Amino acid sequence: MVEASLKGIPSLGTDINPFALFLSKAKTTAIDVAALAPIKERLHADLEAFDGRPVEAYVPSFTNLYHWFKPGIIAQLSHLRRAVDQIDNEDLQRVFRIAFAHAVMKCSNVDWKSSRYLRVLPELKLESHNPDAFTFFWGTLGDIEMRLANYSAKKNANVEVRQDDARSLSISDDALDLIVTSPPYGEERNTIPYIRWSKLFLLWLGFSQTEIRSLENRSLGGAGKDAILQGSVPSTTFWKAVDKVAPNRLKEAVPFLVDYLSSLNEMRRILRPGCRACIVIGHRSISRTLIDMGKVTEELGEAAGLKFETIYYRNIPKKMIPWTGPTGETIGQESIVILRK
Repeated sequence: MVEASLKGIPSLGTDINPFALFLSKAKTTAIDVAALAPIKERLHADLEAFDGRPVEAYVPSFTNLYHWFKPGIIAQLSHLRRAVDQIDNEDLQRVFRIAFAHAVMKCSNVDWKSSRYLRVLPELKLESHNPDAFTFFWGTLGDIEMRLANYSAKKNANVEVRQDDARSLSISDDALDLIVTSPPYGEERNTIPYIRWSKLFLLWLGFSQTEIRSLENRSLGGAGKDAILQGSVPSTTFWKAVDKVAPNRLKEAVPFLVDYLSSLNEMRRILRPGCRACIVIGHRSISRTLIDMGKVTEELGEAAGLKFETIYYRNIPKKMIPWTGPTGETIGQESIVILRK
């Protein structure tokens, strides 16, 4: 959406994850960065009065809070949250909330490079882990301010961001000229957990654990199903790859592909005839069995009535999780699949 608006192309972005929507709105809303100055002055004054104690009303209540954050960090974040929540301009507040969310990430006890699951830093690293949330907040805010000034001067088209379900979009038939998307690579439990990775941000931004669990269940493959019906996933590549995979693992993986097919059906519905969908998706593994999700996407797309045009394979240059994990090497290649209605 950023690139489209810079090139004068109106765009619509949808997602089920509130943090993705929040971040997208922040990145695509042109603002006068000069308006940030008086807010920054007030925040500086508020934070200079920090006495080391938490603002209890702004400390989120969730299980294992002190597992993921040290007490001093909780105190700092509660002061930051209170200061940011008092900003009355929604567009400007959103900018400060993104900086706050980055401070939450950097100051948590999470070992972001451990694996696809959220784990606490190893004991020795945890002992020496004494970040300053205020420092991270101001540093991030300065970077955001610079980027937004550059973007706001060049934005040349409208952007709409809305929460929606990829399996049932609130978009009319034959409405779009192009779809560019990168879906999750699999179900929440055993692949990169799309909702879980933003869970701490959402909790600190005021979402409840119940709301987040509901989001996990509503994500692709999140609800799960009991039966493994081969006809529900029309992909020769997938079934050939998982021929020797245990049934219990397939019960976890198949629901994602059923939902993925539903989303491809929606893509066909909302595209204009002759127009294209560009899908970026990484390979994945089930029980250490590599699955070419590019080929699976090609086959599911054709089952949904989208004509396959071409596929490009690309080595992933960098990523947040490590290149090797407890179960071996993690995925290092992705596919760019072009389908046409």
